[in-house]
Amino acid sequence: MSAILNITHLVLIKDVLEDAHFIESKWFNLGLKLNLPINELKNIESNHSSDVSRHLIECLNLWLQSGKARPQLLANALDEIGSKLVADDVRRILLDPASRILLDNEDELNHLSLSDELVSSLCDEKLIAEETREMLVRDQNVLAGKSLRRVCRTVADDHDKLKVLADVFMRFNETRSLGEKLLKCYRTKLSKVEPNVSQSSQATNVHVLVPSSSWELSTQIPDDKSTYSSEMQRDQANATETYESQQAMTSKEMEIDKRTIPVVEELSEVQRSSVSEGIKQDQVGKESQASEATESFSFIFPEDKIREYQKELARPGLEGKNYIICAPTGSGKTLIAALIIYDHLDKMKERGIKGKVLFIVSTQQLARQQNTKLREYISGIKVVDITGESDSPIHSTLPQVDIIVCTAGKLCGELCHDLIHMYDITLLVLDECHHTRGRAPYAEVMEHYLTDKRNGRRLPHVIGMTASPGAGHGRSLLKVKVIDHQVRLCARIDATHGIKCVQENITELNKILPTPSFRSHSLPPRSRNDHFSQVISKAMDDLEQKLPDKTICAFDRFTLAYQQWIKSEIEAAQLSEMDSQRDQINILKFLEVYHLALITYEDFEIENARDILDNVKLFDESVMNDMEKHLNEVHNQVLVNVNGIKGSRNALLDEAEVILMNHFRTKPASKALFFVRSVDHTRYVTQWIKRNPELSALVRPCSITGHSRKASMSKAEQLKVIGEFRSGKYNLLATTSVLEEGLDVPECNMVIRFQIMSDEVADVQAQGRARAADSTFHTIITTDSPVHHRLLINNDKTEQAKLAAEHISKVGVDLSTIAIIQKEILELREKRIREANERKQTWRAEDVELHCSKCALNACNAAELCKFDNGSVVVPSQTFVETKMKKVSRGSKKVPPPVGEFYRPLKIVCIKCNEEWGVWGIWKNSCIQYPVLQCKKFTFYNKATLERQVSKQWKSVPFEITFFANFEDN
Repeated sequence: MSAILNITHLVLIKDVLEDAHFIESKWFNLGLKLNLPINELKNIESNHSSDVSRHLIECLNLWLQSGKARPQLLANALDEIGSKLVADDVRRILLDPASRILLDNEDELNHLSLSDELVSSLCDEKLIAEETREMLVRDQNVLAGKSLRRVCRTVADDHDKLKVLADVFMRFNETRSLGEKLLKCYRTKLSKVEPNVSQSSQATNVHVLVPSSSWELSTQIPDDKSTYSSEMQRDQANATETYESQQAMTSKEMEIDKRTIPVVEELSEVQRSSVSEGIKQDQVGKESQASEATESFSFIFPEDKIREYQKELARPGLEGKNYIICAPTGSGKTLIAALIIYDHLDKMKERGIKGKVLFIVSTQQLARQQNTKLREYISGIKVVDITGESDSPIHSTLPQVDIIVCTAGKLCGELCHDLIHMYDITLLVLDECHHTRGRAPYAEVMEHYLTDKRNGRRLPHVIGMTASPGAGHGRSLLKVKVIDHQVRLCARIDATHGIKCVQENITELNKILPTPSFRSHSLPPRSRNDHFSQVISKAMDDLEQKLPDKTICAFDRFTLAYQQWIKSEIEAAQLSEMDSQRDQINILKFLEVYHLALITYEDFEIENARDILDNVKLFDESVMNDMEKHLNEVHNQVLVNVNGIKGSRNALLDEAEVILMNHFRTKPASKALFFVRSVDHTRYVTQWIKRNPELSALVRPCSITGHSRKASMSKAEQLKVIGEFRSGKYNLLATTSVLEEGLDVPECNMVIRFQIMSDEVADVQAQGRARAADSTFHTIITTDSPVHHRLLINNDKTEQAKLAAEHISKVGVDLSTIAIIQKEILELREKRIREANERKQTWRAEDVELHCSKCALNACNAAELCKFDNGSVVVPSQTFVETKMKKVSRGSKKVPPPVGEFYRPLKIVCIKCNEEWGVWGIWKNSCIQYPVLQCKKFTFYNKATLERQVSKQWKSVPFEITFFANFEDN
């Protein structure tokens, strides 16, 4: 009897059919020959009418779940529908014992990166062809997938090749143990069988089937040659009778293929003995492998550090369930994750398998921190952190370590390029998993997971962690809506066990994490009729009058809606064909500067607003037109008028001063966090404190930021600042949202959120930073402002999100609902991919010109563009460099750190209007230097259709961009 196949073999079977060029349109007939119900096949056809490629997968999926799926049945069915060559290949891969030996060791092969010398030896021994060798090079010398199946065919055709393969493996240290295992299998399972037994004029190879731990074969050809010969003859007769009854074939067609395996219905005593011996040998091999794994890994976990509520939260994870850990900031979620990771690696070790864990974080700053924490919690663990700044690829590093801490974006990039797959991972931990929404990298990573789940691939165990799953978009506070939002989050990360909150040990949790006292400070806005505001407003009046009538704005200049109006008008101007396009964009950009000065003045000091005005770069006299000359004159007059203005009192800063003075006078040894909206605001806060003698006598401020276009702190700089804050050199840390999520800072006695408009999840994260006893949490906002309204909504949504999470923790989630949501997610993904592909085919690159978004200069043709794997788009054209652009210095700003593979020492600008186009990229470890373009700085003009488009990202442009490697070949 052949092996029983199951859903885990779906990908292998589909790949084998694809290799043999099976015609997918025959899927329905194949399903009928596999005895699948015709109504089920019709359901598949109707449910996936828009996606024909799904028909075969769903058909095989249905068959594999029937409990009657055997390779021989599949091969016979393929013969019946006229796909004999495909049937032959199924027998070679799925039934031949030599091929099966390799497939039984697939996991170990997948985890080995073969040396170049070893690959050359395989080629010399004719085990692989030159084409397969090139395939291995592309796959980082890992023998997996298509290259492994090719080797399976080689050893199926000549069993002695398996011995040759084992001999080659034993020559090299990294594959010696695997080579010894393959040689042992060859000697015990294949060497006793005559490779060629002549029955007639045609020689027929008869191969042995042996027990296997993963495939559970139950057929063995006995050592007794007379028994062997008679049973072989009987099986050949049975096979002939079966084929004759299925379809009319000629006698020549009915000859047993030399790779066909005899199907033995009953086992003799000799066979049973042989099977038992094979199982014993297999068990001994597994025990030996487990022993080796035990010796290789030695982990120590401080279980005495785990509190009862943490054990409660970890329980589903220790049982192997997919779920979300929901607990407040500071409750030790990383320690809980470490316990689950330790348990997972220990269990994998007992099974003789090397566990591979990916710990996903939301920012580069968190990667190093979680790396350090995991090393602290699990002694002897091998952990590395890999982010977008790192040159180390995840796929080649994973086999060498136990845990990789990486950003979702880095993992997403390698998944998209098929460098790594979900079946390469055994445990996936998603820190701050509430980010799994929309088009975020977290969501894209889990879409790859859900695709593999649908296709029957092996999947990792998944754990999510968050302080709050959130309440969803919009202002609806209906309980059912909030629960639906959180159930959808569970579906996105396949948390089939739902959300786990502390229930049994809530008293202990509250004792460990005391709740801070909350105080909201709502203050009137600064007067909009003072001298500074009037000067800026007058200039804006003058500029708005020079815009076309249709662009008149009805929004308040002090609101974010005005800023959005400016951005939309700039985009519209880029698409226009008016001669005044350049002037209109320049006017709008000056309005944007003045708007920023107004809202900065409303929140901070007049000096900060003046800094914004002072840093405006005026137009170069050598290339400016009349309008640009006028804008220079207007701005110079603004600078003269605001110079010397003192400005009115700022109620927001006055209130912040009172809070800080009262706090640090009574608690001089305490620490405080001051959250603001942007990178510039962190600088304004520290400058404001330092300019106030009375305040600076008590408060020692410093600031920390993440990565942004305006400023960037390296990991080392961030860690230095946090270390100095921890040591007491500074007692107030001004920061953006980079510290709201995860980043480890000392316990703080006070947290201030200053004019921040965020969602309820960010509010919960920030509140969790006030961890010290008797701590206070302050929000400082302008009365009756959008920030004020958002705060009131968030307070309600925070409570609703908490209640919904507790509800799901008690009742769980409905698996059928999860399945429906996951199906919707994948359908949307497929639609998005389909539309993206259609969009790429909309325009021919040769027809598209890139025009400067500001002056409409024809910069280059889209066919001149090429892209790198990391998404960077360059123009490898000397003509472009010499005639269309200029390189300019970054001025006083330091050169930013390299992005992936290249440095960015200079900016590039339009030669006509000085509009910034991108950067001058210098690739590391090579002589490549090219201009790297920003997509949003250009308008795309189709000279064939006369259409214009703009796009913020290169992946969204309506034409195909050639990869750099292919570009060079052309």
